[in-house]
Amino acid sequence: MAVVSGVHSPRAKRLAVTRWAERRGITTLAPLLQVALPGSHDVEARVRLGEAREAAALANTGDDAEITRRLQDEAASMLAGGARG
Repeated sequence: MAVVSGVHSPRAKRLAVTRWAERRGITTLAPLLQVALPGSHDVEARVRLGEAREAAALANTGDDAEITRRLQDEAASMLAGGARG
């Protein structure tokens, strides 16, 4: 598993137009503005790596909802510093 964080520019996320769009479910605006606007490269991207898994083995461990929940929990733990990467 790999988790990537810190890729969105805080400056681009603070723009009123970005906040307006995200309240309406449009999540692609901040990254587009980040690429287009000068000064929006204020990012500190981080990649955290967990253990590799075989997809077939993972698929046999429960239904889709259970697998999704466990992967989300693991990703949250990695973001909180529970895994080295």
